[in-house]
Amino acid sequence: MAEVRLSDIIDPTIFAQRAQVLTEQKTNVLNSAAVSRSPQLDAFLAGGGSEVEVHSFKDLDDSDENISSDDPAVKSDSSKITAQTEAAKRLSRNKSWSTMDLARDISAMTEDPADAIANRVAAYWARRIQAVMMAQLKGVFAQNLANENDMILDISGSAYSAGVTNITTGAIVDAVTGMGTSQANLSSIVLHPVVKATLKKDKLVELIRDPSTDQEFERVLGLTVINDETVPFDTGVYSTYIVGANSVQWGMASPTTPVEFDRDAKAGNGGGMETLTNRVELCSHITGYTFSGVNNPSNAVLEDAASYSRVYDERKQLNLVELITRES
Repeated sequence: MAEVRLSDIIDPTIFAQRAQVLTEQKTNVLNSAAVSRSPQLDAFLAGGGSEVEVHSFKDLDDSDENISSDDPAVKSDSSKITAQTEAAKRLSRNKSWSTMDLARDISAMTEDPADAIANRVAAYWARRIQAVMMAQLKGVFAQNLANENDMILDISGSAYSAGVTNITTGAIVDAVTGMGTSQANLSSIVLHPVVKATLKKDKLVELIRDPSTDQEFERVLGLTVINDETVPFDTGVYSTYIVGANSVQWGMASPTTPVEFDRDAKAGNGGGMETLTNRVELCSHITGYTFSGVNNPSNAVLEDAASYSRVYDERKQLNLVELITRES
């Protein structure tokens, strides 16, 4: 039987496009209201440079308005509209798989083995992009804890106490109270499965069906539930993130050579092995923050509190809340 090669069944250009589309579809975090695709970040990644600046205007302050007068000598004072600048970094990532890694998809000889491999590659990148975002959230909340300390409620205590240290609707309400009237901007709650299980046992998770799409989703206190095993936890203590629309912006692009094949004739004691390498250009940005760490950072660097500085002055502008609980 003739040898089946990856390069025989995969068109690099079509594969790269297909894998990127599938990647965007395969994670509930990327498809949630909390995360938005940014045309600016896409354009940045398609061009050059290691850092992109995101510009916005500060909210107008609540200083007193002027009292109108019929005296032409009385002149009004103008308030300033102040710009603010955030910064994000390019993430150049790649992963290689051999024919041995992908043997199941090749040997299965499905209707389209290229699609089968694209699905596996896309699922991998979806998980890795989600890991990037979780690393950034961990870093931003660590920065907040070390500085303003106004986005976190920690009720974990030193030991588990039912109804006191674990998650409850009361704890969620307490956590978002610091947002004031802006808590209406919060739309999603990112839960570890263990934390979600606590809420389900207490019958606090509501199953909703969207009549327009016939899709089911879960809510807690009006917040859409995002279930994620990568949310930080340690020895029974769990973080829960409550976030608003567009809290995370992200972009994705293909580098010059997104897909490449390499063949090692001597591998497998002369049997040969072909390797598929897939490269992506990513950018993920937490709204309201500047990342000032090294270029092309690893996820470990993205978790570092020292890599971030807060740009938004007002707490209410940041649609981010962390609730820390002890579940056992």
